[in-house]
Amino acid sequence: MTDDSLTQRLDYEEIIEGIDFESIFEGTPLEGEFHGDEPIGKALGGMIGAQIGRKLGEQIGASVGEILVEEFLKEDEEDEDEEEEDEEEEAAEDEAEDEDEAEDEDEAEDEDEAEDEDEAEDEDDADEE
Repeated sequence: MTDDSLTQRLDYEEIIEGIDFESIFEGTPLEGEFHGDEPIGKALGGMIGAQIGRKLGEQIGASVGEILVEEFLKEDEEDEDEEEEDEEEEAAEDEAEDEDEAEDEDEAEDEDEAEDEDEAEDEDDADEE
């Protein structure tokens, strides 16, 4: 016997050339995809790569879309929170201003009353003299 194994003695190119791929893929989505000029492996690899690329692109696009939507919603929530905080701060400032004005009015009234009392005492003192 010879040292060549059966796999080494087979001529794969000759076997593949003898296959009629057009008749095999007739009536399938792959019909017309294979041309005699292009090797079948290259054509199949390109089709598989295109399908995988499409699926990966869809998955990545969906993931990126979800992330962007979450980020936009997060920014909207943060903006709303900031607006609420600003409104609360403004309300607190308005309350403080109102309290300051009320205190100023009370002090002014107290001063007026004190002046009235002083004038009344001065009049009483003048009457006593």
